[in-house]
Amino acid sequence: MTEFDFEQIYTEYRHKIIRYLRRFVGDEGAEDVTQAVLIKLNQSMADFEGRSSMDTWDYKIAMNTALDYLRGKTAAEKKRVTLADTPSAAGYQRLIEDDRASPEEVLELGRQNA
Repeated sequence: MTEFDFEQIYTEYRHKIIRYLRRFVGDEGAEDVTQAVLIKLNQSMADFEGRSSMDTWDYKIAMNTALDYLRGKTAAEKKRVTLADTPSAAGYQRLIEDDRASPEEVLELGRQNA
């Protein structure tokens, strides 16, 4: 790609990409995802063949990056599990708070919840 340089793309497309991404990732993620898009654009500018418009190419990369971001965010949210989320949380919480619990009580609670 010779007709565009990265500074030109940054200047022309940054605000358009942020506005576009806000619809998908919200305000909190738009800036981060835009930075990732701009990095990808910079790394792949040589691959742009001009078969589509620069806008189409930029928005396609932006959409794919937004989808990656949302997949990662969903996976991270699924991994967050607190003790209170587990079925036996009440029993284990009691044992944690009661330092007088015997090893036998802990084993018994584990058997009950298995």
